[in-house]
Amino acid sequence: MNLITGLQVAFEQGQVSFPKIPVMIDELQAFEYEMLTSGKFRYSAPEGYHDDCVISLGLANWAVEHLITEESTNVW
Repeated sequence: MNLITGLQVAFEQGQVSFPKIPVMIDELQAFEYEMLTSGKFRYSAPEGYHDDCVISLGLANWAVEHLITEESTNVW
């Protein structure tokens, strides 16, 4: 959940960009979430679709957010 939420915020704040790769755009547009009876959310691509590009972009965004924060606070 944190990975996708972080990516959503980055998009809203204009902090993430990517090349116009058709498969990535298709995956981002198809990606969805479902609220489970437990109150938790399930994030995934619909049946028959993939979410590799979405997850990769989310991981890249997470790395940038966390590595910049960690490196800026470390004393070498």
